[in-house]
Amino acid sequence: MNKTPVTKDQQRAIEALHVDFANRMEKHFTAFVGVVVDSDIAFVDQTTYAEFIMSLPNPSVSYKFTVQPLDGPVVLDFSLPVAYQFIEHELSAKAEGPITDAERSVLANVVRNVLRGLESCWTPIEKVEVVDAVLETNPEAICIVDPSDIVILIAFQIHFQHANGLVTLAYPYKTLESVLSKFDA
Repeated sequence: MNKTPVTKDQQRAIEALHVDFANRMEKHFTAFVGVVVDSDIAFVDQTTYAEFIMSLPNPSVSYKFTVQPLDGPVVLDFSLPVAYQFIEHELSAKAEGPITDAERSVLANVVRNVLRGLESCWTPIEKVEVVDAVLETNPEAICIVDPSDIVILIAFQIHFQHANGLVTLAYPYKTLESVLSKFDA
């Protein structure tokens, strides 16, 4: 078995940092849909980028973006039940089939606030800014690193009144490499 590039202590510190992110998502999602939404970390894991991409459905609701000053790409994926809850709440219509322009607009509004929360949760480690967030519905088109590169996955279990699903962050090792030593403190 290959040695993982992120130590267990670093992985636990990354998880602890993202507890704040889970809380921020919970508050934002609750305010957006007008009913209590729970958000908890489901797991933190390391895998290859290819395995992560293969785990995503097609179509997916995945956003790729860059985190500055880390100069690295990240993927934020919403499981379809979670994405559809926002669309159905906002548009009062069942979400199905290809994502329409109106649905993209709803999701962009949600994601904009989620990414602000991500920036805030990183403040104890590094002041970061998320730039160039782009929706991609075909996971195979999300080419941010080599398939064999390691990614750190942080999955959040989201519980709505009538639906559940995951929101998953995928940080390539190369994106986190410059700040990993700060997680040792």
